[in-house]
Amino acid sequence: MLKRPSLLPFARRFVGIFTERDVLYKVAAQEVDLDQLLVGTLMPPQPESLHVDDDLVYALNQMSLGGYRYIPLLDDQGRPTRVVSERGIVDALAALFAQDVFNLPPAPPLGVPRDWEGA
Repeated sequence: MLKRPSLLPFARRFVGIFTERDVLYKVAAQEVDLDQLLVGTLMPPQPESLHVDDDLVYALNQMSLGGYRYIPLLDDQGRPTRVVSERGIVDALAALFAQDVFNLPPAPPLGVPRDWEGA
């Protein structure tokens, strides 16, 4: 199940998305006056979004092409309803295929040959 972030009651239209990556790249890595800085100036001007009825594969494609870790979902009126995250998708897929995921060995030996040919 994808987690639903709490949305403020006044969220009547989607104006942008502000993530921890924005904080790291646009605030922490720069010399800025935090008392004068507005969040709206740090958000992308026309962020990608999806409709609540879009398929998961479309969300994955948009996130992959854009390099996004989050993408907002909008309703028919363009209001934000949820935010899809990479982590949420992975958690949902792990729950959907729990039998397969949880039966994997804890640390599969990667790159270790099974036979010692030539040794």
